[in-house]
Amino acid sequence: MAGFSGGRKEICPGISYMDMFKHFHGPEILDSPYTSNANLENNPFHLESTEIAKKTGVDFIVSVTINKKREVTGIFSGDLEEAFYRGAEFCRKASCFKIKGEADMVVTTGGGLPLDATFYQTVKGMVSAMPAVKKGGMIIVASECSEGIGSEEFKELTTLEEDLDAFIEKIKRPDYFKIDQWELEELVKARRKAEVFLQFMYACKSAQDSGFNC
Repeated sequence: MAGFSGGRKEICPGISYMDMFKHFHGPEILDSPYTSNANLENNPFHLESTEIAKKTGVDFIVSVTINKKREVTGIFSGDLEEAFYRGAEFCRKASCFKIKGEADMVVTTGGGLPLDATFYQTVKGMVSAMPAVKKGGMIIVASECSEGIGSEEFKELTTLEEDLDAFIEKIKRPDYFKIDQWELEELVKARRKAEVFLQFMYACKSAQDSGFNC
């Protein structure tokens, strides 16, 4: 959502109050096409959280990048913005790849332990695959999900929200807010782009209740 993690996110939404949390994880921010992986330009999540972090007077940060083996590949410290942008650019060069075009099928994962411990976290793997798959194509996700679906709130959302279009309209109402609704909103984006097949060890039943194939 924020393009890259770390830096300003430690302040906002990291230690922000609930109203701010609702805003940063609500449709007003997440509906933007710029609120996506590896993008900072015109990204409202990134821009607003940076401004809020600056207002708190942060004077020093330390951020790290890692590789697929979870090994530290870089340490970026110093000014809130300067150090963050250096780290983000390093991460972009190390982890982002250009593709020739969208494919009929994309095979991906939840990121491996501990990133794929829940269905909630696995949604990030689906969203990351979206730029690489054709509209109406197929995303195949392999995930451990050893801790099941996720929080009780997210579990309730995935099992009770039968009409995903109605759910998207519901979360736009100012009087409606559920913890972890943002992850189901992201999941809906993936579903609208492609058919999703999930290979889970533990979470199949609830995933199937949400209209997924296991």
